[in-house]
Amino acid sequence: RISLIMEPLYVERGDADRLVDALNVQVEERVDPDERIELLHRIALLHEQQRQDVASAFRAYARALADDVGREDTLENLYRLAEEADGYEELVTVFEEQVEEQVDPDVRRELLRRAAAIYIEPLVDLECATERLHAVLDLFPADLETVEELEAIYRAVSSLSKPPADWNRARTLSLE
Repeated sequence: RISLIMEPLYVERGDADRLVDALNVQVEERVDPDERIELLHRIALLHEQQRQDVASAFRAYARALADDVGREDTLENLYRLAEEADGYEELVTVFEEQVEEQVDPDVRRELLRRAAAIYIEPLVDLECATERLHAVLDLFPADLETVEELEAIYRAVSSLSKPPADWNRARTLSLE
């Protein structure tokens, strides 16, 4: 409650550090995910614009993602900051941590596909990308889009002579 009283004073004084601290207290006190996300977005903006601390801004958006992994403005800011700070490995880590927290297989698929896409480009780690895409197939064996992405990766890598055996199974299931 004190943080709510002090917030306007910190804003008036332009004290970004104390304002961030006060907002963080409010985040911890809130139960509603939308309220938490709005506060975390404010924290991220303070870090980025007033403190010029991109890493802390990224972490604030990552915390917001935990409350709603599908929220587009949070995702856009995470991608933007990852690009600005060459923080794609950190972004993949955020997505992979959220995969572990999610029970909805559709949400897990989306997060795994996002991680795989980053591994493909800009990280160019095709082994990690294929691992994430195979994890999608573990969840959804008939996911033809994922199978096609895996095929494209294996075609691009000349050292692999043939696609894995589970591709035909996935293609068959997707046609049923």
